Amino acid sequence: MKIMKKGIIIIAALAIVSCQNDSELKLELNENSGNIPFTFNAFSNKATKANSTSLNDFYTTFNVYGWKSFDNGTTWETTNPVFNNVTNEYFAADGNGTVVYATGDPVSTEWGTIQSPSAFPGWYYENIRYWDKYATNYQFSAYTPITASAEVTCTPDGKILIGTDGSKVTVDNTNLMAAPNTALAYTGFLKDYMTAKSNVKTSAVNLVFSHELSKINVKLVLNTSVTTPQDVIVKEVSIKHLKGTSYYDSSNESATGYLTGWKTPVDELAYTVKGVSGAETGYKMNGTTAGTDKFSGYYVMERLMIPQTIEKNTAKADQLADMTQACVYVEYTIGDQTYKGHYALANLFIGTGAETTYDFLGGNEYTLTINVGPTPIYFTTEVTAWTNHDATDLIAN
Repeated sequence: MKIMKKGIIIIAALAIVSCQNDSELKLELNENSGNIPFTFNAFSNKATKANSTSLNDFYTTFNVYGWKSFDNGTTWETTNPVFNNVTNEYFAADGNGTVVYATGDPVSTEWGTIQSPSAFPGWYYENIRYWDKYATNYQFSAYTPITASAEVTCTPDGKILIGTDGSKVTVDNTNLMAAPNTALAYTGFLKDYMTAKSNVKTSAVNLVFSHELSKINVKLVLNTSVTTPQDVIVKEVSIKHLKGTSYYDSSNESATGYLTGWKTPVDELAYTVKGVSGAETGYKMNGTTAGTDKFSGYYVMERLMIPQTIEKNTAKADQLADMTQACVYVEYTIGDQTYKGHYALANLFIGTGAETTYDFLGGNEYTLTINVGPTPIYFTTEVTAWTNHDATDLIAN
């Protein structure tokens, strides 16, 4: 069905990030040779809308833990790990790194002409480790960014923890859109937690890096039916009643999605954008110069979000103060008239379905396109992966 209110069309698009194919870390082993070093090759084997095909497009360093077993994984050599939070850094060419080989360079310091990744570009770590031909199993856990080292813990049984119940992580202040942009950045987050783990018995170890948080975007579009010479200005966009802090335990994660690993998110956090570059003048939609006084087609929000379950609004809330469920609030002006509206997020994504809750899953991105103009309001919801699937129109009630 359609909700008829004057002024905005909001299109909510969910892009499901295929985290299982997001970024892959590969170690090559020749078990028949002695003194074979561990080597790393980190890449993304699936193109994204960010045109990223390698991990280094997100972060140029990652940390890795590694343990070995001599009894088929029954016990692990925990007192002498192979890798103990060791940093790997991406080198486009031989030379000084920023963290790894900050003095000296990989080739002349120790790698010489050793097999891959002695070619460039490639990933390097200091103090080469070698495969143990007597070990029956290896367990690896990796994460990025390395700036999260105080918050991430890895254990030999493959458990990855991000924060704790007593020291939760937050997604506050993570908006990449310091100024509106026609394209999403995807990279530049300080704490876009990505993890990978594997328990292997074969000669090749594949670790797939997955984004553990969600991402939410907001885009402004001027309706094509608008012909008024009056200024159309978006004053505020807020996403309210979402939780902003939590902690992650990979052992609690279900096999079907990236939600249960995050433990009971708390602390409401308002996701708000106002004005242009911090000014309170708003986003003018129908000026003459794109990016200056014409922001139709521009993203104004791209930020991280704690994965969580939100509730459907089943009772109409005429006032924003009466709305307790997660919702989007929009305020805009046409000439000297002000228009406001609030819309429950779960209702938008559930549409006409009978579900009463909706899950924002880790590793997924969600996009709200706010179509501003003097037309009735209705909602459509599109569900896509990194590569597009068919769109489904859902009408909010």
